[in-house]
Amino acid sequence: MVRIQKYLRDIGVGSLRECDRLVQSKCVYVNNNLVDTPSIYLKENDIITVNNKNYTYKSDSDKEFYYIKINKPKGIISTKNDEYFRKNIFDLLKVNYKNTLNYAGRLDKNSSGLMVLSSDGDFIYKLTHPKYNIIKEYYVKANYPVNFEQLKKISNGVIIDGVKYSNFNFNKISEKELFIYLNEGKKHEIRNIIVYIKNVIDLLIRTKIGNIELGSMKEGEYKFIEPDIIKNITEL
Repeated sequence: MVRIQKYLRDIGVGSLRECDRLVQSKCVYVNNNLVDTPSIYLKENDIITVNNKNYTYKSDSDKEFYYIKINKPKGIISTKNDEYFRKNIFDLLKVNYKNTLNYAGRLDKNSSGLMVLSSDGDFIYKLTHPKYNIIKEYYVKANYPVNFEQLKKISNGVIIDGVKYSNFNFNKISEKELFIYLNEGKKHEIRNIIVYIKNVIDLLIRTKIGNIELGSMKEGEYKFIEPDIIKNITEL
């Protein structure tokens, strides 16, 4: 058995927080009964209804998981549940199971690069939870020469506008370019860090998530992740 909140996340309805809000907003039914708490457990063949869409719960042994990496273009949003119906990353996929997919760490509209999509909730969890120490690599190009001394001073952690950002590493490429490495990426973290050192980001591209690489994929292109890479992560 699995909790309704986790199941909704695993089938790509949204993040755990978004699924919790759906339950609290009285948008979720199980076997035509309104769900009023995200902590209930599902049984085999339960019918779950979310926003008038029906799903049948099956145990993991009956599921087929999918693992995709995609190069998100700038101007495309990450989330599939957008009230303004803007073009999102899932619109780029030509597969018939896109509704079962969720992402391992979103990118904001003005960023581009590697995103990982999967129907395997445990795989997503291991890629995103800090305890598994999956390092994310970002290429950053700033508008002005970067103050690397100041960046070094805050690389052990910093509080910006009341938000605590954990330690991070970086490698200088040029006066305006660098790679930044994060274990735990919070909303707009890299942009906020660069603004904190009195600069502005011109280009932000995620290039790696653990051993999953963007490589030479063109913008909008997607590929299936190699089985050995999947195994390395699922066995963590």
